[in-house]
Amino acid sequence: MNSDIRNFLRARFNSSAAAGLDVRVGFAWHGDDASQCRFRITDERIDDMEDIDEPKLDLTMFFASSDLLRAVVLGEANPIEHFMQGEFRADGGLPLVFPLLSSFTGQPNARAPQTRQSASAK
Repeated sequence: MNSDIRNFLRARFNSSAAAGLDVRVGFAWHGDDASQCRFRITDERIDDMEDIDEPKLDLTMFFASSDLLRAVVLGEANPIEHFMQGEFRADGGLPLVFPLLSSFTGQPNARAPQTRQSASAK
């Protein structure tokens, strides 16, 4: 569903990795839940562009499914491999593909839960 992917991408947005970008990007996917979502990334922030009927996008990335979109963003799938298989493509500013994908790597300052050292390890 469109809102699930939009929320997933917004949650994964890494403002530090997006520094210096000023782009309008679309994500589209095929499959049973085919849809799309559009964002403007500028000044290390992400804004929805869903209210604009026909926005001019700098780049649109197309995925064979929403599952593939998630896997590529999470780093679980190789975008080049899926491009070669015809399951991932991009239209527009192709040099933006990898900087944009890297801007959805999650928050850089997320901390793993700390564990206590056992008494024997001290």
